[in-house]
Amino acid sequence: MRCGSLRRVWVALLLLLAASPSTAGILRVPAEFATIQAAVDASAPGDVIQLKPGRYSESVRIEGRERLTVRGGRGVEIEPPEDIAFKVVDSSRVALERLTIFGSLGIEAVGIVGSRNVIVRRCRFVGGSEGVHVWSDGPVRIERNDFEAQVGKAVVLDGGRLPPAVDSVVSKNRFFLTVGVGVLVKGQFNRIERNRFEGVVEGEAVSGDSDAVGNRYVRNRLLRAGFWTNGTGERVERNRSVDSSYTGFGALGPDSEVIRNRVQGAEDCVVIGDGGRAVGNVCNDTVFGISAGTGGEVVGNRIRRPGSYGVRVGQDCVVEDNDVRDSLVDGFFVAGGGNVVRRNRARGSGRFDLVDESATDTNEYRQNRFQTMEIVEAP
Repeated sequence: MRCGSLRRVWVALLLLLAASPSTAGILRVPAEFATIQAAVDASAPGDVIQLKPGRYSESVRIEGRERLTVRGGRGVEIEPPEDIAFKVVDSSRVALERLTIFGSLGIEAVGIVGSRNVIVRRCRFVGGSEGVHVWSDGPVRIERNDFEAQVGKAVVLDGGRLPPAVDSVVSKNRFFLTVGVGVLVKGQFNRIERNRFEGVVEGEAVSGDSDAVGNRYVRNRLLRAGFWTNGTGERVERNRSVDSSYTGFGALGPDSEVIRNRVQGAEDCVVIGDGGRAVGNVCNDTVFGISAGTGGEVVGNRIRRPGSYGVRVGQDCVVEDNDVRDSLVDGFFVAGGGNVVRRNRARGSGRFDLVDESATDTNEYRQNRFQTMEIVEAP
């Protein structure tokens, strides 16, 4: 190789090295920095703040930082003296990992405001009024954490005055003995998936506010906990609820969908609002089966042993291909007019397979398999 060519190669390598990001530094607390806040203030992009086991009484503010990780481990405990443990403001690619945060009434563990690509993972939140509260229009990921005994809300994806929570993911977390709400959703297009809720007291495992839009709730497991959303265009899919004292899955906002969920023991199995869809759900041993408002679709559901009715609809609904067995009272209950009821089946109803109390002649019945019926004729 000629000298000129070799020189050009070396120059190119030096330029490449100069353009590469610097190696991440490890800032050790308390060996090098007395407090977590001091390490945050001294950090550069790409740094990792490593905490030694022990209890830290701090309220930490992470503001205007990029590519920063705060990492704990076994025996690392945070007990904030004020109203919050960590507040992440106007930052990007910040990670909080393997921290145990203790709280009391009025204490919020983590607040995320106006930040993007923040990750909270493998942490443990014990007590306090809130675990993680998000006001950010950039994606935030909350995954593989344990939330225990929050009195209020464990996770909040907010949509208030500050930027709403958008495109965030709450995944593979465990919520245990929350008093209030496991996950409160007010934001838009977030995904709540593969979480486990055990024993939510006086509230719901997941609650969607009326401001919520287009969020997806997928493959969550609820034990002794209910689910309810009032948002618009919400999708509740492939979840499972066992022994809820409230509703298995409720989606009362317009144009929402409850699809292929399973409910074992609850007051209501599935409730949908105006223009909603309940498709392919399985309900066993609930008090009420599936209820739909105006213009809903109730299709392909299987209801076993409801304590009252299997399917109840208002007006202008499509009810087809549903199977109700062994209802203690009625299989299908039609309250209004303009419904299309076809290819359904009811067996073993305690009173009637079909009750139509609409007193109209605008309901259409085709190819159903009902043995006992009570229909109030139009005047």
